[in-house]
Amino acid sequence: MKLKFTFKTIKNTVSGLALTLFAFNSVGIKAQAGAALRFDGADDRVNLGTAITTSISNTNKLSVEAWVRPTNLTGLGCVIGSYGTGGTGMQFLIRRGGATEYQFFIGNGNIGNFLQVNSVAVPTINTWQHVAGTWDGTVASVYVNGVFSASATISYTSMGVSTNQVWIGNNSINENFTGDIDEVRVWGRVLCPAEIAANMNYELVGPQLNLLANYQFNQGIAGGTNGGVTTLTNVVNSTANGALTGFALTGLISNWVAPGGVTSGSLSTGYGTVTVNSGSINPGQTFTMNPTGGVNYTYSSGSATVSPMVQTNYGVYSDIGGCINTAISTVSVSANAIAVGGVNDYVNAGTAITSTLAASNKLTFEAWVYPTSLTGVKAVGGNHGTTGSGSTQFWIRTNNASFDFAVYGLVGNGYVSAGTATLNTWQHVAGTYDGTMLRLYVNGVQVGTNAYNSASVAASGKQVWFGQNGFNEEFNGSIDEVRIWNRALCAEEIQNNMNAELQMPQTNLIGYYKFNESFSGGNNTTFSTTIDASGFNSPATFTNIALTGTVSNWISPGGVVSGSNSPVFLPLAISGQSLFCGTGGGSSTLTASGNVTTYTWVAGPTTASYAVSPTVTTTYSVSGTNSVGCLSNLSMITITVAPNPTVTSMASPTAICVGESSTLTANGANTYSWNTGATSSSVVVNPTATVVYTVIGTNTTGCTNSNTLSLTVNLCTSINQIGAKNAETKLYPNPTVGSFVLELAANTNVDIYEITGKVIYTNFLQEGSYKIDLSDFANGIYFVQLKQDNSVKTLKLIKE
Repeated sequence: MKLKFTFKTIKNTVSGLALTLFAFNSVGIKAQAGAALRFDGADDRVNLGTAITTSISNTNKLSVEAWVRPTNLTGLGCVIGSYGTGGTGMQFLIRRGGATEYQFFIGNGNIGNFLQVNSVAVPTINTWQHVAGTWDGTVASVYVNGVFSASATISYTSMGVSTNQVWIGNNSINENFTGDIDEVRVWGRVLCPAEIAANMNYELVGPQLNLLANYQFNQGIAGGTNGGVTTLTNVVNSTANGALTGFALTGLISNWVAPGGVTSGSLSTGYGTVTVNSGSINPGQTFTMNPTGGVNYTYSSGSATVSPMVQTNYGVYSDIGGCINTAISTVSVSANAIAVGGVNDYVNAGTAITSTLAASNKLTFEAWVYPTSLTGVKAVGGNHGTTGSGSTQFWIRTNNASFDFAVYGLVGNGYVSAGTATLNTWQHVAGTYDGTMLRLYVNGVQVGTNAYNSASVAASGKQVWFGQNGFNEEFNGSIDEVRIWNRALCAEEIQNNMNAELQMPQTNLIGYYKFNESFSGGNNTTFSTTIDASGFNSPATFTNIALTGTVSNWISPGGVVSGSNSPVFLPLAISGQSLFCGTGGGSSTLTASGNVTTYTWVAGPTTASYAVSPTVTTTYSVSGTNSVGCLSNLSMITITVAPNPTVTSMASPTAICVGESSTLTANGANTYSWNTGATSSSVVVNPTATVVYTVIGTNTTGCTNSNTLSLTVNLCTSINQIGAKNAETKLYPNPTVGSFVLELAANTNVDIYEITGKVIYTNFLQEGSYKIDLSDFANGIYFVQLKQDNSVKTLKLIKE
């Protein structure tokens, strides 16, 4: 509570003294959670019992640590230990020794037999300090704020057997601690100095190796009225929970307080160089931890391979140089269901389903349920008395050891109660109504019927809830695979569909909740809705569901395996042309067939065949009914209207000499077929004569087109050599980028031809060297023809 003060000064008319009056009003603020316990130094203590004593009896390895904030340094103040708590004798104790030291004691379990080590560091009043003591069987050490402070040799072989209780904050000889205590831990091993320093400022994420007890003190309301919070929780296990004794549990002197020595929620996942993978699995699968950074790993699970059913933390440990290096692997398990705890927590699917049902006199509600309590009436699903106006429409519930199903129409309601509800067992329950008869099914078997006639389901604006209704008939247990239909399913369809998830689409399915979106038993506070997989777009929200733990949260396993598919019920085959290429579409006659007697096309005829002429890609759907009235799954065919591909092709080079090759390349489609037999987009050819090539291209829809190209082939060979003089003729560079040099050893007629045969140069050149420029001509192949007397020689020149 935040107090807002106002002040007013007045003058006393009798005495003449000025008085200041104080007035206040309160402004509500959120209460702060407790983070520590404040001890009054008189009779406050927390009794942890003998569980810790038993765990460490006859052992010689121990570590104890705590955060303390002393508010009085007079006398002795017990922090935690078994000294003076009754029984046979002390095993250990951490105590504030006046204003001069912190003391750590080790005893052998016999009265009066103990040794101690005193810290050099001194207690500081009104200041949080971390104090730790360790014993390795020989040397006892004490640390203050993570720094070694003192040690002594302890000659005991073990702590021996004791019946003493372990107390926090006090003992029976009034060595009472005054101040705050937080984050107390007891270990059955020796912490190394680096581990103490690394972890002391954080809360631990478990499991930790040989951590016997861990008290975080995150309980109650700081300074509030906490009369009901009388147990200090050991987060390792409940065997060493502490009982609060002597505390006022109200006010700021003897109560839960804040802040503590560490920030609540600040987490240390381990110490050292070891790292390990985390991950997610589906229920029933295994997960293997693969640590790195250490040697000789041990696992809190006993094995590197685990198969949890809820989100679980696993510890991986490696001893490196006497320090236990710790890493935590978090394995999440995909959720398959929602658990509700019977404390006004439920799933709200809103009113969209309600509005749709009001226009019909047919419905089906089905779900998998796992009841953990069958005492009284427990709502599975419906809108009985839920938020909103109008009438109830339907509900299914457990009624002690049976199931109830009811439907409300225009006048009155129909009701059937039958079957056997089984505790702690997954069961499928379904209720159907066809306008004249209610039917109730358990595990696919019809267990009860009742006649009730109504032209429609009652009009209503009430929300549909799962796990609760408006009369506090709260379900205890888990719910999975909730389906709501705007038609009555027959028994065969219920049996076909119930053991797996539905294949979509389904006819008149108006609500479908799989509960597969999060992680089993994890912290799911950000996952407070579940999707509607029906396509009806009616997501459901969670109300008052804790979303942590396993009582009111996403859980696994569910009633069916996530990702499984039920068989298609009464499958129909559809024949007919399903592809038209080019523009304008085409005409096709679609024909449905299956084990049904009637057919109904969506927005079409009620015959098996349907003549259609789509101009764009269109999907057609059909369902059928068999001889006993069961409705088939909706079957669909899509007729695709798609353009033909634009196929292009080219050759490089476009003309070659005999014996040379060219690369043909096609584009514009996804697959290709050449008249050479090749099926790649590019193909290398080396024909001996000019030839035309054809390529057919096919796009992703299956439409095709073709393209042709011509490749010119020239002989390009010498007709006659012209003797020794001609042998000395030189042409370079070849290839050329523009000009080339021609060296002639005799007088020569020179002609240059394009590959098409066109003459682009002709001249009579005497013996000598000539530079000829082709810069103005296109890149490609040219032929240089040399004539001397009656002999001719042709050279190929490439310009690029």
